[in-house]
Amino acid sequence: MDIADASRQLYSSLKEYKEVVGSGVQRQGNGSYIVIYLSEATQSILEKIPPTYYGNVVKTIVSGSFFS
Repeated sequence: MDIADASRQLYSSLKEYKEVVGSGVQRQGNGSYIVIYLSEATQSILEKIPPTYYGNVVKTIVSGSFFS
């Protein structure tokens, strides 16, 4: 599974949580990682996000809500 598909699949499994507002892929140097965008970083949601997913590093960014 490529990283874009992994990002979409991970988001699909997390989107039920109110803190999760999106996902994407970020490039860094010669590699890439999955980003999960959060409205807020609560301990309960951080525990649900895996550090890796299908071999890809997963990071979180607190972006706030995209919609008001």
